Amino acid sequence: MQEKLYPQSKIYKIAKDFGAEKITEIVESVSDGDSIEFEKGVYSFSEKTAFKKSIGLSNNDYGEKSVIFYFENKKGITVNGNGATILLTDEVSAFGFS
Repeated sequence: MQEKLYPQSKIYKIAKDFGAEKITEIVESVSDGDSIEFEKGVYSFSEKTAFKKSIGLSNNDYGEKSVIFYFENKKGITVNGNGATILLTDEVSAFGFS
């Protein structure tokens, strides 16, 4: 039997009625190896509800960026969309990792 890489991993479920604050709380709570699962539905995010940090994301210059799901110093995180639609307005990125 193969040993689990993250034996204490948890699954965090995101429901359609969760607000941005609840989702941010979940993202900040995840540990290495945890999973985030979306309920199928439509999720709308804007710059007002985004995490803001001075970072350099992929092909952008370093500076303050707005990111919805920002994972800092996390490994082995799984995000399962389950067919959910994520709508982004303004200048915001869906995911950021460092």
